[in-house]
Amino acid sequence: MFKRVNVLCQVIEGQAAVHRCTCEVNFTGTEHPIIPPTVNDARIYEHVRRVSIDIVGEGNVELAPIFMGSEDFAFYLDKVPGSFLFLGMRNEKIGSIYLPHSPYYTIDEDVFPIGASIYAVFAHSYLSNSTRNLNSYD
Repeated sequence: MFKRVNVLCQVIEGQAAVHRCTCEVNFTGTEHPIIPPTVNDARIYEHVRRVSIDIVGEGNVELAPIFMGSEDFAFYLDKVPGSFLFLGMRNEKIGSIYLPHSPYYTIDEDVFPIGASIYAVFAHSYLSNSTRNLNSYD
């Protein structure tokens, strides 16, 4: 992670120099902790993608684009394999067209049962597979 911080510092300092300015970049994290990048575990992502397709159909599952930003969930993913999942991100009928953290973000509560189903089926199938794998070592 610190390699990325060093590169980011170089980019910021380079951009300042281009405009004949100087800058001081401080990523100590003492006032505000550095949030690690949100990186999905490939195995968990693939499992939740298959579960989601089984529940809502392949045409209703999309891969979100990579974007810069920070997400507290990254602290969990830094410790435990997981996958970040956007649920019901767009419903033009109710104005749910903005990303989370936007002041205009509107939650489409009709998707909550779908999300609960995805999480429940994911947890059940993941734990069932884990137990089966553990028992195969006996």
